[in-house]
Amino acid sequence: MAATLLLAVTAGAIGVNGYQLWWTNVVASQEQASTVEDLREAFTQKKEQDAFVAAAAAEIADQAMQSSSILGGAIPGYDREAAARDAERRREEFLAQSLLAEGTPLGVVHIPRFSDGFAVPMISGTSLWVLEDGIGWNPTGARPGEKGNLGLAGHRTTWGKPLNQIAELVPGDLVIVETGAGWYTYRVVGHEIVKPTSTEVWAEVPRQPDEIATDAWLTLVACHPPGSLAQRWITYAQMDSFTPRDEGPPSSLDGR
Repeated sequence: MAATLLLAVTAGAIGVNGYQLWWTNVVASQEQASTVEDLREAFTQKKEQDAFVAAAAAEIADQAMQSSSILGGAIPGYDREAAARDAERRREEFLAQSLLAEGTPLGVVHIPRFSDGFAVPMISGTSLWVLEDGIGWNPTGARPGEKGNLGLAGHRTTWGKPLNQIAELVPGDLVIVETGAGWYTYRVVGHEIVKPTSTEVWAEVPRQPDEIATDAWLTLVACHPPGSLAQRWITYAQMDSFTPRDEGPPSSLDGR
């Protein structure tokens, strides 16, 4: 009874909308912190194979099947186009059923500029319900460390507001993505404000959809201005280094 009364009084004091913003942040922050701890335990004890490594292995197997040959010639009866279609179907099934399925925690995002201990789970997918659990990873883009564009999106005012300080990032700041393999460090190179329809920010080379990537990019996306869906704040970063898990966290995370 007392707890119910307290919630009612709190809601009345700060307004329903304000209460909803505050409460989603409280709940989400606690749950996201718990997810980070679970991921760290799994990484440390190596209970699970890294999802990105598993997916890459499946793709390599498919590619090997497509290019198989005997004495330099095509396998009799081998239909390359049919095999390619089958491989694509099996890849889609693999991703849907594997550790990369939407809503699955895959890693941890560290942004030292936000705070020494900033650590938010990276979740597969960018649907609104996924972003309630952390920072979403765009599965159509690159994986950590790969050439291409590692796309990440997050809330700015609700559900833990992990990207609330995105506008404070400046060139040279670090965004570190931790997976079972280790820590991938990206260095911020710039930002811009775009329309919500500017999907080319997700391109292999950001804003250049016709280009083929020769570098590993990272793109952070959040709503702008805070509390509005009118625009998007975009921060771009490029791969700087990789630290294998066996070597321990990079020095940039010493304060975590």
